[in-house]
Amino acid sequence: MARRKEKGVLGMDGPMTEKPAGSFVPALAVGLGFLLVYSACIVRHPGLTLRGNELSHVRLLRAIVIKGNFSLTGGPGDVSRVGDDFFSNKPPGYAFLLSPFYWAYVRATGDETLDGCVSFCKWAGGLFSALSATFLFAFLSTFRLSFASRLFGLLAATFGTIFPAYCCLANSIPLSMFLIVLSLSLFRFSRTAEGRYALLAGALFAGVYAATVDYSNGVLTTRS
Repeated sequence: MARRKEKGVLGMDGPMTEKPAGSFVPALAVGLGFLLVYSACIVRHPGLTLRGNELSHVRLLRAIVIKGNFSLTGGPGDVSRVGDDFFSNKPPGYAFLLSPFYWAYVRATGDETLDGCVSFCKWAGGLFSALSATFLFAFLSTFRLSFASRLFGLLAATFGTIFPAYCCLANSIPLSMFLIVLSLSLFRFSRTAEGRYALLAGALFAGVYAATVDYSNGVLTTRS
């Protein structure tokens, strides 16, 4: 396949295939492998690990879908009190993004329990983690690297960071990591792939939305 020299892309200089999307066949296989590992971990450890952190996200998501507001009852979780009401003190992007999918889950299963919401969030975390591995491998595939080198880079980025500790938790870390990887990957793909401006718009949206998921603080309050 023809290659050309890429310069000045966030310091990511190097030869790049003309159609990076073609790298998604092995990337999807890698992502599926990670998903199977995460699935086994979730089945083996279905409960909460960081109880306060996870419950803050889970209870906000459940309140949005089940109660139609952001108010939480008193109890466990990282919360803030405003008058007589309690609210999650975590960024709201995670719950906002998952709310339509959780709504569909509730309608399909009829399960409105807190345990059901925890399970939903843990499986979502496993999926986001597998998607991160998929796009990271595809990103590395745009450089002139052997398959072994790409796999080594993926494993180094995965197990050399906090990634494994959070990959199957019911909180926002897996989603924020996926959005950052997605943003960098789409920006890289935009250098040669068709639909350049659509890819750039996707990269910008993913990068900005990641800030609402885990790297921002704000006050979100409303009355019942």
